[in-house]
Amino acid sequence: MPIFKCKLGDDQGRIIEKEVEAANASDIKARLEMEGVLVYDISKKNLSVPSLENLIKPKKVRISDFLVFNQELAALLKAGVPLLASLEVLAEEEVNSYFRGILNNVSKDVKEGASFSDAMEDASKVFSKLYISSIRAGEKSGDITSNILRYINYIKGAEALKKKVINASIYPLILLTVAVGVVFFLLLYVVPSFSQVFLDAGTALPLPTQILINITDILMGNIIILLGFILIAIILFVLGRKTTKFVRLLDRFKLSAPWVGKMIKKYSVAKFSRTLSAVLRSGEPLVPALSLSAATLDNSFLEEKVVLAATRVKEGEPLAKAIEETGLMPSTALKMVMVGESSGALDDMFENVAELFEDDVDRSINVITTTIEPLMMLAMGIVIAFIVVAMYLPIFKIAGSVH
Repeated sequence: MPIFKCKLGDDQGRIIEKEVEAANASDIKARLEMEGVLVYDISKKNLSVPSLENLIKPKKVRISDFLVFNQELAALLKAGVPLLASLEVLAEEEVNSYFRGILNNVSKDVKEGASFSDAMEDASKVFSKLYISSIRAGEKSGDITSNILRYINYIKGAEALKKKVINASIYPLILLTVAVGVVFFLLLYVVPSFSQVFLDAGTALPLPTQILINITDILMGNIIILLGFILIAIILFVLGRKTTKFVRLLDRFKLSAPWVGKMIKKYSVAKFSRTLSAVLRSGEPLVPALSLSAATLDNSFLEEKVVLAATRVKEGEPLAKAIEETGLMPSTALKMVMVGESSGALDDMFENVAELFEDDVDRSINVITTTIEPLMMLAMGIVIAFIVVAMYLPIFKIAGSVH
């Protein structure tokens, strides 16, 4: 019997992980929900040793490829082509061998009588819980096409926000990398060449030049130790990322980081709100919708807050109050949630909350990029100017003494 890795939320808002042996993911979910546990995520544990082919060709489906698949599937279904025939056609045309294999398996299960949503359960790495939930709701209403189109719009919106954040980060990172590279080149190659000339001249060096040479000597003398320290730090970081405690600590630090902490929180909440809106539109009840959407926060500290809010909602507390107690959203967004809850239009209201936070993220990105880039340029200019001036001061002094 296959083993599944389960990510669950307990009644105290803690996220726990455990392995469960069962026939399929649906049985586990039903059993755990009957026990009153919030089911966060269920994925099949892969016990097989990866083959050489799998190492060369990683098992991955790009977002762009998945979007194309959904657009083509929606078009075929809208044209009246049966689901099974549509899946078989798309599987045959799929270029990605891994994705083609997944689609063939799904087609096979559908052909044997399984529903489309159940057929996708064993491929949770490709088909997210949100996607499966959307398809399942479409199957119940008899309109899978509309739910697929709604999911496509959701993914496009989420990816657009993600690209804005990535694009805003690229230039400062490039600038920082170039600045550090230039400074290290000057300190480790240019300065030692000049310092040897100054020592041969036998003249007393100005204070800035002496400070710069001392810094260079320290770096040159301890370069192996410095590189070793960096390597150990990287290894510890990679190993730490595999522990829940370190990840939680890191996620909490991200939120409290100057300049970017608030923007990271707004970005996470924007994704969560847009996902929750999509899940509620798919017909999922509120408590399971909260647990499904929490994973999109990409922050374990915030995820715990959402799990705690879901637990309180399950116990009968209003959603707006449960979210307010977590400190996840400001008062403006909470009022919108309160209105949506009282009017029965939470899906529309969370979409409005997502747009509110996305606009806020846009403004934060503009402020950070327009502020941090000049500051980095100024800092880089000051450091390089100090190095250049410190190198030329002895030259001016030697030239003056010759006259």
